[in-house]
Amino acid sequence: MTSTRCSIERKIIPAAKDSSEPIPAPVKRTRTKKKQRTEEPKKADSDSGQPLSKPRTRPRKGVFANVTEIPLDVLFEICEHLEPLDLLHLSRTTKDLRAILLQRSSSFVWKSARENVNLPPLPDDMTEPQYASLAFDNHCQCCFKSTKLIQWQFRLRYCRSCLYWNNDITTDPRDLPSWILQYVPRFILSTNIGRRKRCETFYHTPSINELEELLCNGRGNWFDRKDASFRRLTEHSDACEKWASDRAAEHANELQSLRIARADNVVERLTALGWGKEIEAMVDESVLRHHKLVWQIKPLTDRIWSTMEPAMIELMESLKAARNLDNYNERSSACLSGSHANTSGSEDVLPESVLSLL
Repeated sequence: MTSTRCSIERKIIPAAKDSSEPIPAPVKRTRTKKKQRTEEPKKADSDSGQPLSKPRTRPRKGVFANVTEIPLDVLFEICEHLEPLDLLHLSRTTKDLRAILLQRSSSFVWKSARENVNLPPLPDDMTEPQYASLAFDNHCQCCFKSTKLIQWQFRLRYCRSCLYWNNDITTDPRDLPSWILQYVPRFILSTNIGRRKRCETFYHTPSINELEELLCNGRGNWFDRKDASFRRLTEHSDACEKWASDRAAEHANELQSLRIARADNVVERLTALGWGKEIEAMVDESVLRHHKLVWQIKPLTDRIWSTMEPAMIELMESLKAARNLDNYNERSSACLSGSHANTSGSEDVLPESVLSLL
């Protein structure tokens, strides 16, 4: 029987002086070549006899892959009717669109989009895309968590936790005099603690460093320049805060209108099913309108109504049963009070033996 293993010779090393037995040398293994894999022949077509090959699949293109093929004047005309948030999303879809929208010659597109939402004018220390990102993005610029806080005087958007831990923001003004501290950009964070309201002021650290450097190098005419620049900063930040507040109120009104329209639609559908009189008899319709299935912003469709109709009918039946029970209790109490009034007027007519039984 032949063996596939290679023969291995073992050399003998002479023994040491204090040893009587020779020491065998370490065994060296010979390397064996790996067998190369042979490709299987391609299966042949039964009709033509030629080998079959897999059809080449073209890479799938994104939705905006062919947008850059549109003429620039047409593309810019479309973009001028969008909002800044739409332009931000477009600039983050493909590299080509990003290169087109972020070049300086495209700033007029961002300006038109900004004017579509009545955003205050562009500040001198920001570009149009930076300004749009500050006003419309919803993430913290430090940790990228979702946040609604905007520090307009800082030109930053930091979340609540990053306000305390970021080195560019501090709550310690370093004992600066009040006449100097009034020129430092600030952000006031208000927190509701029970019925009380706590306000904390945050200051911009780079601005503090700049003022300290100006003080060390001499006052000169920096006071007048700083006063004018800080005045422009506060006026612009106040305008931005008012714009953000008005926009939030407008958005809340839109959501409220959607909820009211959905509730009206539910009332109409229940009326068509024969619950109109029961709805009119309700003292407070908020029990129906503010139901978790009704008070939503999503428009009511036939498919959604088919899923929530049994729950609405069950709710109406329970409200009807509760109303009937209240009416019964009111009639019972009225009858008891009426019978008591009738018996109280007959004390002078009935004998005492009969009155004692009543």
